[in-house]
Amino acid sequence: MDSLTGFIIVRLWFVLSRNKLLENIAEDLFKKVSNLTRVTGRQEAARELAEYLGADELIIFINDPVIGMLLPAPGFPQTLSGGRAWQKFLAECAEIGDNSATLLYPGSSTPVTAYGILAGDGSVLVLLGGRPVEKYVITVKQLLPMLAAAFNGERMAQNAASQARVAHAAAEQAHQLVEALDSARRELQQALQQRDQFLSIAAHELKTPLTSIMGFSQALLRRAEKEHLLGERDLHVVKIIKTQSGRMQKLIEDFFNQGRLQAGLFDLHIDEVDLLDLIRQAVDELQLSLDRHVLHLDSGEFEKIPILADNLRLHLVLQNLLHNAVKYSVDGGVVLVRTWQKGDCAFFSVTDSGIGVPLEDQPHLFDRFYRADNAQRNHLGGLGIGLFLVKEIITRHGGSITVESIEGQGSTFTVCLPTGI
Repeated sequence: MDSLTGFIIVRLWFVLSRNKLLENIAEDLFKKVSNLTRVTGRQEAARELAEYLGADELIIFINDPVIGMLLPAPGFPQTLSGGRAWQKFLAECAEIGDNSATLLYPGSSTPVTAYGILAGDGSVLVLLGGRPVEKYVITVKQLLPMLAAAFNGERMAQNAASQARVAHAAAEQAHQLVEALDSARRELQQALQQRDQFLSIAAHELKTPLTSIMGFSQALLRRAEKEHLLGERDLHVVKIIKTQSGRMQKLIEDFFNQGRLQAGLFDLHIDEVDLLDLIRQAVDELQLSLDRHVLHLDSGEFEKIPILADNLRLHLVLQNLLHNAVKYSVDGGVVLVRTWQKGDCAFFSVTDSGIGVPLEDQPHLFDRFYRADNAQRNHLGGLGIGLFLVKEIITRHGGSITVESIEGQGSTFTVCLPTGI
């Protein structure tokens, strides 16, 4: 860039040499000005030019095109003592032209006489410790814009190089961040796969002994009730065994199903299903095991609601929603199940009067392994899988599920399924 700038100045010199204003330009003055365009030895060239003009030092200020104000050119002191006084001095130069004032010498507290020469492009040459030789002022004003253009080009090149370095460093950091995130993602996927594999294996291994426990407890309970073999206390214990083993079986089934879901083995077998009949079956099955809860089905005027769905998976949805309604209604009461049809959609809802779901927990209620805070405070068992499975199954049917709940008053889960018929 130095050789190009020098070439431009030489060409301009031949053009300007025809101007009568520059007829008396001394060749050594032009050379000294031209030397300022060189990056190396700029301070020495500035001192030589200052002495030639009758001063001790000089500073060139050029208009920065980015921020729109006068700044010291590259290679000159960038920090000036008594900055406000310098700003005022430069502003007066821009307003009234050539100007003089007493300022602090750059980098010190020593006062010095400063004389400013304003060029046509707004750049300013400031001489420190003296006044310029009058016959050189016009020449300096003519040459300053060329110097300012050269300095601005140099500054732009420096900024571009600095930006390139910053961009390169940012790109390197972004690349490292992407690699770190990708590594973390792979590790997380591996950990999730290992966890899901463990849960599936554990669920499978627990099913066999639990099935035996449930079978024997049910047989013992039936025989005890029929033949009156056990007292009231022992009969209560057997009922507890049956109830708790049933809850454990549901947890294991949820584990098993979510493992199959994550492994992509959770297929749907679509067939024509009577939604109303399926709901009646689920309600009747659960009601037989309840003492303090009443399941009430309201089907309105509908006697049949045919849809295309997976009977087994939809039954699992109903089981989860009904069991949750009973579990979270700790004081017993009525669980209302409503079903209706509107257009091409079949609906059913499950409403309880239980502990409800806090507002802040509702957006996460269908996340896997998520449990509402009040459920944990009330020591209500669960692993946060049931509602995750419910939403997955409903979504795979092309439907949707919503929840409306008020903490302490109860919840209503509403399912919408396309009939597909």
